[in-house]
Amino acid sequence: MATTLVYLIATEGPLGFLLALTQGGFACNGYGEGSPGGFGLTAVILAEVFFTALLVWVVLGTTHKIAVVGFAPLRLG
Repeated sequence: MATTLVYLIATEGPLGFLLALTQGGFACNGYGEGSPGGFGLTAVILAEVFFTALLVWVVLGTTHKIAVVGFAPLRLG
């Protein structure tokens, strides 16, 4: 599932994933014309939804009543 998501995000950019990496555009903010890699709004929305869901899943799992309390800082960090 994660590789499919990365593939969908990477193929959204017209320059391709490797070219965006070599131009230093992988970790820059923006989309469309503001994106160094030319990534569109679809890639931005996919990444935002996925990583927000991942964050919520980790927080809910960490704060669950059966979770081990001692590992909470490690998981949340």
